[in-house]
Amino acid sequence: MAKIPNATLVEPVLRCLAGCIPVRTTTATVGYHCLPADSNLSVSEGLSNIYEKSIDLSETTEAHLACRCAAQCA
Repeated sequence: MAKIPNATLVEPVLRCLAGCIPVRTTTATVGYHCLPADSNLSVSEGLSNIYEKSIDLSETTEAHLACRCAAQCA
């Protein structure tokens, strides 16, 4: 997934937990909402309102559909 300065994902992307590796993936198109350069979007505001924001930019990324984890992580 690309790092886009001053942009926030408007939808979640499935990812394996730390220590796990993806064994099945798919390509997904994700939307970003662009923020003003001087924006200081708070975590609470971001979580409650970001899914209602417009999509200004779309990118493709890999979504993890199935993961393999070490025994201590499973």
